[in-house]
Amino acid sequence: MDKMESYSITDLQFGSTGKGLLAGFQAMIMKPDVVVTAWMPNAGHTYFHPNGTEMIHTMLANGVVSPKLKTVLIAPATVLDVDALLRELNHAVRNRTCKDNIEVLVHENATVLQPRHSEFERNEITRIGSTQKGSGAAIMERLRRDPAVPVTAGRLYPHGYISGIVGTDVEVRVCDHAEYMDKLYGAELLALEGAQGYSLGVHSGFYPYTTSRECTVAQLASDTLFDPAMIQHKYGACRTYPIRVANRTKDGATYSGWSGPCYPDQEETTFEAIGQKTEFTTVTKLPRRIFTWSDRQIQEAVKVNGTTGIFLNFCNYLQEDGDTGPAWELVERIEALTGVPVVWTGWGPLHSDVKMTMHHARTKK
Repeated sequence: MDKMESYSITDLQFGSTGKGLLAGFQAMIMKPDVVVTAWMPNAGHTYFHPNGTEMIHTMLANGVVSPKLKTVLIAPATVLDVDALLRELNHAVRNRTCKDNIEVLVHENATVLQPRHSEFERNEITRIGSTQKGSGAAIMERLRRDPAVPVTAGRLYPHGYISGIVGTDVEVRVCDHAEYMDKLYGAELLALEGAQGYSLGVHSGFYPYTTSRECTVAQLASDTLFDPAMIQHKYGACRTYPIRVANRTKDGATYSGWSGPCYPDQEETTFEAIGQKTEFTTVTKLPRRIFTWSDRQIQEAVKVNGTTGIFLNFCNYLQEDGDTGPAWELVERIEALTGVPVVWTGWGPLHSDVKMTMHHARTKK
């Protein structure tokens, strides 16, 4: 096998740092030929393509915008919402945000989300903040390994074919383990896109107010079956004011579930207090909780993930675009705390709002 290159994208906080923006931005400039994800439908990833198309993905990698893309891999640890994948892929092809001759391959052991999974979570998981999309329930069912209960893509799509996009060469099909491994390790440049945030990991300090698995580079490598030692570039995204998902209420009124605490060196604030409009989560459309910056969080996340480059997003929450000010003071603080360069800053939701800062090239160009 010729020497391949690879990079990963993970979140260094509680999620919603702009991984989708970073993934799309990087794919446009780095041009991977293979992208792989192990997502679940409880997290959304948003990217505004330079042609003006808004891409909100819960299943399809935002790296699908790569000009050199050949293959999208859906890893075995995925909880797959088939309808969402096909809807997002069709949207991308129709809006010309991806090529119309790519292949989308689903590992035969990927877990397929079914209505009973989300129904279980809506009825049973009410005491913590949760998207209640059924991801955890699907994983639990798979872990029972009951041969009488088909839950994997290979069992539910025994002939392999899932769907095609009419008028294009794009098709979605189930592949066996051997083909998946050949595609994964046969890439020239592989992009691994993570989901959710480090501090939401089930072992990262906030249990039970977490997601159902870890959210680290090591977990991403394990979930995709990729050798972590082969990931040359490990990019981490963070935001100036970290957020958590909304607390849960019953019938939109009665308080029923808390989404969890924060780090000792930060406190909860409000969007009004920082002069910004309230943000809503991509998946549940509920108002986010927002917190002040935590040095401890960024130091721990960078250490555990082996981060080699950082994306600091929502700099516009601190100041207007410019070469000096609070945002750049935070950039310098992060670099001093972690020893890792802040390679990009984000000043809004658009591709053009991402600015490269490497070598302190802190301008709009």
